[in-house]
Amino acid sequence: MPEKETYSRFKEIKAHYQNGGNILQWIRDNKKPQFHDEQDIRISYDLQSGNYIKKFLINRDFKEQYGKKLASTISSLGKFNTILEAGTGEGIMLHLLRKYLVTPYPELMGFDISWSRLKYARYLFERFEQLDISLFSANLFNIPLEDNSVDIVFTSHAIEPNGGKEAEALKELYRVASKYLVLLEPSFDFANGEGKKRMLEHGFITGLHQAAVALGYKIHTYQPFGLSVNELNPTGLLIIEKQATSNNSSTSYRCPITSEPLSMTNEPFLSSAESGFAYPILQGIPCLCEDNAVLATHLFDNPDELFLDLIFE
Repeated sequence: MPEKETYSRFKEIKAHYQNGGNILQWIRDNKKPQFHDEQDIRISYDLQSGNYIKKFLINRDFKEQYGKKLASTISSLGKFNTILEAGTGEGIMLHLLRKYLVTPYPELMGFDISWSRLKYARYLFERFEQLDISLFSANLFNIPLEDNSVDIVFTSHAIEPNGGKEAEALKELYRVASKYLVLLEPSFDFANGEGKKRMLEHGFITGLHQAAVALGYKIHTYQPFGLSVNELNPTGLLIIEKQATSNNSSTSYRCPITSEPLSMTNEPFLSSAESGFAYPILQGIPCLCEDNAVLATHLFDNPDELFLDLIFE
C-alpha cells in the first residue's frame, strides 16, 4: 500500500481518537478494502499506547489476580526453558509472569505489532527491574522465529480482534511452539446472548476452539478461565498440547520475508547477508514486521575492494 494512503488513514483515525471516539468502531464503520486488518489494528493500538499501563497502575487488583492465575496455569504444565507472549501489548502479563512464576525462571519473550506499546512495556520492566525480558515488534501472522523454537506460546486477548482468521492465527502460533499453546481469548461458546451479539458486532473471534479441532490439534484444556474484564466478553482458556518431533533450542530471529537467520552487527540493526534485508533496532527493540525491511544487498560490501586499484592507478 502506498505510504501516502497509510499516512492519510492514520491522520483520520488519530483525529477521531483525539475527539474521544472509539477507534475500532470507527475503523469498522469506515473500512476500506485496500487496508489490511493488521494495519488498522496497528494504528489503533499504537495511538492508545500507554493507556493500559496507566489503568494497571491505578487499579492493579484484577490484573494481579489474572496474572497470578495465568502463572499457576503455566506452572501446572511442567518446567520450561522459554515462554513467548504473542501480542504482548504493554507487557503487563509478562511482568506478572516474571513476578509469579516459580523458579527457575524461564526465558521470557514478547512481541506486538505496535512498537509504541513495546516502548511502554520496556518502561514497565525497567521500573520493576525485569530487564531480562526480550521484546520485538512483529505480526501475529508472521512470527520471525524458527519452527518449534519456544516451549510455550501464550496469548491474552491478542487474537481477539481477528474474527474469521482463527485458523490462520493458530497455525502460526502452533508452528513456533514446541510444547504448548496457552490461549486466553474471548469464548463465543461461554458467552450469553448479549455477549455473543456484542462479539459479532465488534468483529471478535468466535470459533477458536472449533478451528483447533478442525486442524487436528490435541486439546489439553477448554474451559472458562474464571476471570474476565467484561462478562460480555468472557475469557476462555484453551490449551493445546504439541509434541514437536524435533525441538529447536534457538530463539534467534529469522527474516519475516525469507525465513533466513538474522544476525546482529555493531550497528543498530539485524540483517541477513543472504537475503539482503536489514531490520532496524529502535531504542533496543528489533522491528521485525515485513514492512520494516530495508533492502540493502550491498550492506556488507567494502567499496575499497572494488575501487581502490582504480583510484590509485
